[in-house]
Amino acid sequence: MTKPKDIWTVSRLKTFQICPFKEMLRYRDGIVPIRGRSALAFGTAIHKGLETRDIDEALAVLITDYPKDQEEADAQDVASVTVRALLESYFDLYPPFAEHKPEFQFELPMLTKTGCKSTVMSIAGKLDDLVKINGQWWIVEYKTASRLDSSYFDRLYVDSQITMYMSAMTRMGYDPVGVIYRVIRKPTLRRGQKETLEEFLERLRNDIRNRPDFYFMERKLYRSKGDLKEFHNTLYQEARLEKNMAKRGEAFKHTTSCSMYGACEYLPICMGEEGAMEALYEHREPHEELQTAKEEFE
Repeated sequence: MTKPKDIWTVSRLKTFQICPFKEMLRYRDGIVPIRGRSALAFGTAIHKGLETRDIDEALAVLITDYPKDQEEADAQDVASVTVRALLESYFDLYPPFAEHKPEFQFELPMLTKTGCKSTVMSIAGKLDDLVKINGQWWIVEYKTASRLDSSYFDRLYVDSQITMYMSAMTRMGYDPVGVIYRVIRKPTLRRGQKETLEEFLERLRNDIRNRPDFYFMERKLYRSKGDLKEFHNTLYQEARLEKNMAKRGEAFKHTTSCSMYGACEYLPICMGEEGAMEALYEHREPHEELQTAKEEFE
């Protein structure tokens, strides 16, 4: 029986760079924090709406579970209204692409330092969209954000996700020009205590209609051949380092990352909190976001 390849996604690479011990827990041991679903569901709902251009399908993402109390029910209602208002305005602002491949997945052999294909490691990912404009292919990525400023886009010029996607699509023969990066900002408006959902929806619609540049931003980003080569060299070295540590059953900790974004989600494990594993975590597949790739480069 052929041994399955060791799959590397951008999420796994970034996790390893932040802390190898965290990467081991998530991608070797399959240990995942049990989180509240509201924030994640909001972004997923927006993505579903952008993929299908169907608001009802987007809203279905938010209402798959029964709320546990009135507070959660109210939050679900507000999220639904917010998603509706944002998608309505987005569809008015951006026409659909005539030719595109939404949720485009790939899995390719990882390239070694010499440019050869690895037989034991691969890279994989899922693009939000691959579109053809004026006869040329572009990668499209959608994001939701609570805050947008110059620093948000500055980091994208060296972002490894964009580089991996550009490389993968180039290897598969699409030769994309670059990446169209579209960001949707979450509203800062809050529903008033005596405001009905219909009134809040209309207020949101008006605010988005009057300030489209506040809610929707687009950037075009590019990568050179040198950028792609440097990325693969870095990825291969990191993957080999992780593989060697895994063989020894080791994974060192980057303690400087323990307080990033408030606190690392795996901090209770590192601190040895009694009962933390049973109460705060569950076991899931390492790359559950990926399904069988639609196309594969051999």
